[in-house]
Amino acid sequence: MKFVITLVICITLSIVLTQMVSAASLVPNSPPEIVVRTPSEPYQFQSSFYLDASVKDDYNNADLKADIGGFLIASSPNGQIQREIKSEYYARRDTLTLESSDGYNRVVKTLPIYVDPSSRLKLLHKVEGRALDYDGQRILYQTPQGAVFIKTISSEAVQFVFNANYIKEGYLTSRGALLLDTSKVLYEAAEGKQEILKSDSTQPIQVEGNYVLFEFGADTHLRNLATGTTEKVFKGTSHKSAKLMPGGVVVYNYGNYINRYFGGTSKLWKYEPDLLTYQSDGKQLVTEQCSMEANRKYCSLALIDDKGTMSYLIHKEVRSYPYNYKFNNGWIVFQHSLSLSNYDYKLITPTGETKQLLSNVYLGLDYVTSNGTVVFHNDNKMLLQASFEQPYIREFSGKSGKIKWMQDHHYRIAGDSILLYTPEADSAIKQINSRYVGYYGPITIYYTKPIKPGLGREKFVLESEVASENVELTVEYQEQAVVIQPKKDFPFGGKCTLTIPYNAVTDSTGLPVEAYDRTHKMDCSGYLAQSNVEVKVSDEEGHRLEGAKVSFFLPGEELSFFEDYSNPEGMISKKIGKIGPLRIKAELAGYEFMEQEVILDYSGKIVEFKLKRLPDPNMNYGPVWQTKYVTLDKVDDTNVTIHWDPAKDDQGVANYKVYYDAAKPPVTIPGNKTAAEVTGLTPDKEYVLYLQAEDITGIKSTPITISLRTKETPFRFGINQPKASYKMGEKLNFSISQFVKDNIGPQAYKLNLSWDPNYLKLDDQAIQTSEQQKPFKLYFKQRQEGFVQIVGGKTGDTSLPLNPNPNTNPTTYTTPLVYLPFTALKAGTTKVILRQGSQWAHSSDETRTMGKDIVINVTIVEN
Repeated sequence: MKFVITLVICITLSIVLTQMVSAASLVPNSPPEIVVRTPSEPYQFQSSFYLDASVKDDYNNADLKADIGGFLIASSPNGQIQREIKSEYYARRDTLTLESSDGYNRVVKTLPIYVDPSSRLKLLHKVEGRALDYDGQRILYQTPQGAVFIKTISSEAVQFVFNANYIKEGYLTSRGALLLDTSKVLYEAAEGKQEILKSDSTQPIQVEGNYVLFEFGADTHLRNLATGTTEKVFKGTSHKSAKLMPGGVVVYNYGNYINRYFGGTSKLWKYEPDLLTYQSDGKQLVTEQCSMEANRKYCSLALIDDKGTMSYLIHKEVRSYPYNYKFNNGWIVFQHSLSLSNYDYKLITPTGETKQLLSNVYLGLDYVTSNGTVVFHNDNKMLLQASFEQPYIREFSGKSGKIKWMQDHHYRIAGDSILLYTPEADSAIKQINSRYVGYYGPITIYYTKPIKPGLGREKFVLESEVASENVELTVEYQEQAVVIQPKKDFPFGGKCTLTIPYNAVTDSTGLPVEAYDRTHKMDCSGYLAQSNVEVKVSDEEGHRLEGAKVSFFLPGEELSFFEDYSNPEGMISKKIGKIGPLRIKAELAGYEFMEQEVILDYSGKIVEFKLKRLPDPNMNYGPVWQTKYVTLDKVDDTNVTIHWDPAKDDQGVANYKVYYDAAKPPVTIPGNKTAAEVTGLTPDKEYVLYLQAEDITGIKSTPITISLRTKETPFRFGINQPKASYKMGEKLNFSISQFVKDNIGPQAYKLNLSWDPNYLKLDDQAIQTSEQQKPFKLYFKQRQEGFVQIVGGKTGDTSLPLNPNPNTNPTTYTTPLVYLPFTALKAGTTKVILRQGSQWAHSSDETRTMGKDIVINVTIVEN
């Protein structure tokens, strides 16, 4: 009986529980809902944005994660994220992804984000999916499902193009689109048809306007996308330097020539073997060429026009690193390295004008547009730009997406959007009145509409460009203005920056009036702490001058902001509320005025002026130079000749004196002559000459300084070959000789010889001295593949043969020293180089060193 009752109770309880579960299963478990309060459209930010997002769910606690481009930036188990996101997370990425899960359902929400450091980004168009290209009238895009469409903006018409899992790159053409998938298969979709142009997954493509250059099979092809025709530019794929230019012009190097292909091949320019890089706009070339001379690397950058005429931009400059340069439509910008981390950047116009854009910095050089706008990038992956008219560098974009230059504007194709970089982006701020903050009142921000305080009302920041601390502010809201007042003097000076948070001001409905933080640079001199400046004025002998007028100027200003006169001690003491550069001028009747540029800091500054007395017309001050222009008419190894413009003296110039050596008397020239020859100088030596005019009373003029370096002693060695060309296997007998200009004979010599061992082999056992050199012992000091150093020294009390008759052979006398037999190995052209030959007049004194390599070209032909 007990068993039956228990069974009935269990069955009944089971039925009740089943009914309860069934009833509960009728209530749906809805997926979480992600709510984003900030950021809001158009999702454009200068340096950071505030992420305020949460999750709504029915029964479960859903979590929330946020990542940018696969980089996790925040997560919350309770479904709420509130934090500031800085641009370092998204400078190269353009999608914010929010993901939530309640254990049963998972939802994902994506938002586009765009870095806009210059507040110039304007949203033009949006599409469903991912934008691939834009030409001003049409947008090429791919939907999340993989379909590719072309949208005509004016009519909103949409045309299906292609269907693929994922397209890596896309380009609009006049007949349709060019598409490259992730496997690097190249398709052309035109007039409702699809054609595979390239299936090779290794080589890149080049697209320029309505042309594409690509490799297919064993050849390189040029496709005209407007007509659908294909030309074979050249056979084979070895021309890796081929570049596609506007209008379908292809430029490539082959056979020691830079060639131009446009319906046929023509030769633009024959280059030397030391060509490193080149760039072309289809008509002209810019080339970089380097060579080694005396163990130093010399490089040149040159422009070659369409007639083959070369003009150097930089000629034979000693360099360790290659040039980075860009060339487009006659505009040339190049990066000139000062060191590993500092560079100069110069821009040259099509007419040849040059302007330095910036100096002593490092930026990556991206490109120059057809109208001369230069685009750089920095370490923060931000794009910057400059031009000839505005040479200072300005940030204008993050590096994510595709940046495109059309119709004198930059466009950005990123995520689902097409954006335009305008001269100045739309803003609710009408004007900021901030000139000399403190002297003329507070900072006042005027708006175009009525405003209210926002959540960021306490986040205004005023900071110096040179200091890390900032100043406490009071903020007052008016109907259409915000008034900001610093509470105390600045502890630093010069320029400062005001940051206006995007959510500090709202409209009447409570929505922020700005899409992102704004910054404004200003002069904060009015609230600077003061610096003590002492000015001392005296004459050239050090006597203090009373009554000198001292004026203080701001940089670039012609009107002084303060003036005073020196006291009997010749001094002025003044507290200046200006930190940074300052111009100070001192003047007094009867003296030449003086100006100095100084940099003020809060440690104070002492500035001294020594004024020069103006000439007295009743005194004889001696000769005066009309100009200080001196011409070096001739510079030899031991002699120089100089020429100058005459000096003026009311009593006449008696003579001119040229001082060149403190241990020797000057060269004296009569007053009616204006040229002098200085002899007896040491070869290859720096000299400083001083030229003075002297009148009949013995009063001398101020000296003119001439710096020069004498030339090296003429070459003492030479190398020659008996024939112009040789056959493979043939013996080549080179002879090395000395050249004697006068009766100077060394007691030893050293010769360094180098060659390419692939072309020539030296038979070192057969090296012989000439018959005239038998008193000399010949031996090798160094010997390696392609190099030999030969040293010859006397064996007895003798020297190398001298010039037997210097009177009849005043120029040179040649004496053979040594013969070197070589064997020709293979056909081609090679060089034999005689390097750093030296002679000794005494065994411990190396007196004559050849200052330049001697190069012999050797031609070897097949048998």
